[in-house]
Amino acid sequence: MLIPSVDNVTWDAETGVSMEWSVTLGEGVDRLVRIRIGYFDSGDVYLLDYDVTLTPGVTSGSLVLGFVDADRVSVRADAIDWMEAFGPSSNSKSVPSERPIYRISMSELASPSRPTAGQDATVQVTLSNTGDVSGVAGEILLLGEDRTLYATLSTDALDAGESTTMSFTLDWPEGTRVKLEAVWAVGGEQLTTLGSFTSAEAAVVEDAFEFPWVGLLGGIALAGAVVAAVRIRQNQALKPSSKSKSKSKIKPKKTAETVASDVKIQIGCPECARQLRVPASYTGSVRCPDCSNRFEVEGTSAEEEEEPEEVEEEEVEIVDEKVEVSCPECAQSLRVPSDYAGSVRCPACEHVFKANG
Repeated sequence: MLIPSVDNVTWDAETGVSMEWSVTLGEGVDRLVRIRIGYFDSGDVYLLDYDVTLTPGVTSGSLVLGFVDADRVSVRADAIDWMEAFGPSSNSKSVPSERPIYRISMSELASPSRPTAGQDATVQVTLSNTGDVSGVAGEILLLGEDRTLYATLSTDALDAGESTTMSFTLDWPEGTRVKLEAVWAVGGEQLTTLGSFTSAEAAVVEDAFEFPWVGLLGGIALAGAVVAAVRIRQNQALKPSSKSKSKSKIKPKKTAETVASDVKIQIGCPECARQLRVPASYTGSVRCPDCSNRFEVEGTSAEEEEEPEEVEEEEVEIVDEKVEVSCPECAQSLRVPSDYAGSVRCPACEHVFKANG
């Protein structure tokens, strides 16, 4: 009698598939047996295949097959140079289908709730195993939207149904909305989760909608001041005597220079002796309207004055009392001041003659 048997098959996240097997040899002498142990994957795959001399009784062992893609494991025993009386030559058993089921999630509430750029802030990531078997240790990474690595933490193996929370503290990046990604590498898998957080800049925009009490009260106070000023001016308008007095008080006094500039003096044209009136303080060029002669005059002032800039010619004031004279060449009538005794140019023939001659 030669009976092979798969006694137990297990799967765990650390080693994969493991099995315990045994071969029972009936009474008699020691006999040579070929033993093959493996799994089924579109056909038999044997990881162990060897010949051994068995003594009557039960021979047992164990084998770790690892992370194989198999539904069943098997053990086969064949007699060498002898014939077994009865019994199967092989035995198999299904691989357990239970596996750890990993989950990852990120809380979208940071601490503080709305960090500012450059501030130390903490975010939390929750890891869980919702499967029926224990998981394995792993590693979790915290990345920014631009793939900047902010932190790395190791994770312990989670038993079936167990969960844990990992906390990351980082220097908060810039931006009104900050996006982070957590990557959990565990048991040959990579699980990711994303989180989006509001920074303090966004809170400033919301605060801007608060009612502007300070501005409102300031506007009311300003309006009151304007109304009071208008009423004061209206009351002053009803008192002409007071108004005239106030005006006389603020009326600027004339300076000596201003008084001097208002006085006009008479000067004679050096060409035709025509009398012209110019301001006493005027210094510059004067043109005689009769003979068109230009000459310089120098004004007088009480105080030393700065060099005047070039000014336009001052119009002279001509004495209003005039008499008619005739040009001896063309008999053209001309009007000249009654007290004028100089030369006159006829505008028609341009003849120059004495006005009193």
